[in-house]
Amino acid sequence: MEVKDYSIKPVSDKNAITIVFAPDNNYCKYFSVALQSLIANAAPDRFYDIIVFSTDISHRNKKMIFEMLPSNFSLRFFDVSGFINEKLGSFNFITKNHWSVSAYYRLFIPFLMPDYEKVLYLDSDICILDSLTELFDTEPEGNQLLAVLDIDTPVYPQTRINHILNTLKLKQTGRYFNSGMVLFCLKNIDLQKYLKEWEKTLKIEKLLFPDQDILNVIFENTTKLVSYKWNFQYHIPMYHPDYLEIVTGEYKEDYLKSNEKPCIIHYTSEIKPWSYPKEVHAEYFWKYARKSPFYEEILFDNLVAKSSLKYFWQRNKISLNLLKCEWFSKITTDSRRLHYEEKSIRLRRMLKELQTLK
Repeated sequence: MEVKDYSIKPVSDKNAITIVFAPDNNYCKYFSVALQSLIANAAPDRFYDIIVFSTDISHRNKKMIFEMLPSNFSLRFFDVSGFINEKLGSFNFITKNHWSVSAYYRLFIPFLMPDYEKVLYLDSDICILDSLTELFDTEPEGNQLLAVLDIDTPVYPQTRINHILNTLKLKQTGRYFNSGMVLFCLKNIDLQKYLKEWEKTLKIEKLLFPDQDILNVIFENTTKLVSYKWNFQYHIPMYHPDYLEIVTGEYKEDYLKSNEKPCIIHYTSEIKPWSYPKEVHAEYFWKYARKSPFYEEILFDNLVAKSSLKYFWQRNKISLNLLKCEWFSKITTDSRRLHYEEKSIRLRRMLKELQTLK
C-alpha cells in the first residue's frame, strides 16, 4: 500500500510525545476536556505533537481547540476521508450500534505515520492526570504495541471467553487488551505484514468490538502489557460491584493502586461522567471541563437532555431497549447472547441513574 501522499510528518524532534485522537464533530466538546487535562499535567520540557483524525470537525470547533494550546503543543486536524476513499475503498468496515468507521481510525496509524518511531493513540472519553512521559518512554523490548489488559478479563462470562478463544482464535483470554490506549512502536512494525494481517482479520465474522478485536488478533504475540493506571477503565464498580472479591494477586494489586492514583481515566461504557456526575472519578472530568472553552456547551446539552419531555422519552427508550435486550439474551447464542447480556447490564444501570437524577 502506497501512502506517500497521505503520510503525516513529525513537526518536532524525536523527543516529542506524539498522540492521536479521533473524535467526531459532536464529540469535540468532550475531547477538549481530555486535551485540557493533558495540558494541565504536561511536562514543561517536552513537546506534544497532537494529531486529530477526523472527517467532519467544524471550523468553529477547530478554532476553539487551537485557542487552548500552550507553546509546547502542536495540534493538526488530519482529514482521513481521502485516505479511506483512495486507499481503502475495497475494504468492508463492519459498523454496528455505536461503532462507526471512526473506530477503525487507530488502525490507520502505521500506514499514515511511517516516519514516527512511536505514536500513542487515545480515545477521547478520558482524563489524563499525568505528563505521559513515563508511558511514552517505556522500552517496548522488541514489541510492537504497549497496551493495558481489558479490565473485565478476570470476570469474563463464558460467552465472552468463547468469543476470544473460538471466534478470534486467540490462544488465551488473559492477554486480551483494551484499545482505548495503544502505544504503537512503529519502528518494530512491518507494514506489508501488518497489511496482510489486517486484511485477513477484517474478514472475521461476528466481531464483538471491531477495532479492539482486530488489534488483539494482529498483535497477540507482540504486545507488552502495562499497568491499569495507563488506561483505568472506570466502569468496574458499576457493573461488577463484587470485583474485588473475585480478583486476586496481581490483578487486584494493580487495580487497587491504579484506582487510587490513575494516570489515564478511561470513561468506558455508556455511563459517561458528563451525564452521570455522581459516578466514581467523574469529578476529574468536571474539574477540567470547567476550564474548557466548551464548558457551557456541555452544561447546555445536559440541561436539554434532562428537560421533562426529553427525560420522559429517554427513560422509555431505555426501558424498551432493556426489554428487547433481555428477550434476545434468552434466544440468542454465543457472541450475540454476550452482547445482549452486557447491554442489559448497562441499560439497567442507566435507567437507575436516570431516575436518581430526575
